[in-house]
Amino acid sequence: MPSDTVLILNTTDRNKATLTLTGDWSDGTTGVDVTAEAMWHSTNSRIATVVDGQVTALEAGTAVIKAVLGGSVIAIPVTVE
Repeated sequence: MPSDTVLILNTTDRNKATLTLTGDWSDGTTGVDVTAEAMWHSTNSRIATVVDGQVTALEAGTAVIKAVLGGSVIAIPVTVE
């Protein structure tokens, strides 16, 4: 995901989005779904929560959803309107 990407959700019916984390292996295998293996975290769980890549908007504001796997960190900014 490009670094300028922002996930925008709204609080209507606790709007949700599903993020999928994929990895490429040294043997040439690409696009392996590693969503369930990652550790997921929201920097502001009052605004948005995340469980296994499922992001739920709770109230207006901003947060960053992070996925950590094998020393790599992916950060996705989230804006809840």
